[in-house]
Amino acid sequence: MILLEKFRAESGEVRSLNEAPGFVFDDSEREMVTGLLRFTVAFDWDACCLPDSGAVFFEIHDEYVDIVARDQTSLEVVQAQLRKADGFDSFWKGMDKP
Repeated sequence: MILLEKFRAESGEVRSLNEAPGFVFDDSEREMVTGLLRFTVAFDWDACCLPDSGAVFFEIHDEYVDIVARDQTSLEVVQAQLRKADGFDSFWKGMDKP
């Protein structure tokens, strides 16, 4: 948990994870969001992510990522972004439909 504490301190959060169990990011902090999500997957942490738009919801739990979208268009946007991300090519290979 030292890594998470350092991450929180770097972002200016001084409260414990029990006191403040979430993060709020703005658009300028996309790299921080990406880093935190990579930690989440790498260390098998549980997490939820809800962007401001409310168009999609991500839940990471037990090595699975559930994505819930408000509509088909929102889901297709997420799928397109994941296809462009490093390491997701093999996941999407052979999938014809969203």
